[in-house]
Amino acid sequence: MTIKFEEWVSDVKVVNTLGGDWQVRIDGSSLHDELNKYDQKARHTFTIGSGFNGEAEAIKHATEWLHAQLKSVTAKK
Repeated sequence: MTIKFEEWVSDVKVVNTLGGDWQVRIDGSSLHDELNKYDQKARHTFTIGSGFNGEAEAIKHATEWLHAQLKSVTAKK
């Protein structure tokens, strides 16, 4: 079974790291993840871009990445 993008992603974050560069991260959980002892699903975080010189550049990358993902989801329907 394939996990669909729109069922997985729950948050997109643009963060300034301690090293001073900017990163774009996505958070999500699978519909198929089991609940833990606190009745919560496991959270997964992936960095989809790093090394940006500023927040605006990181936001632009996040927007372009999300647009490309949603476009591919729409094309499959």
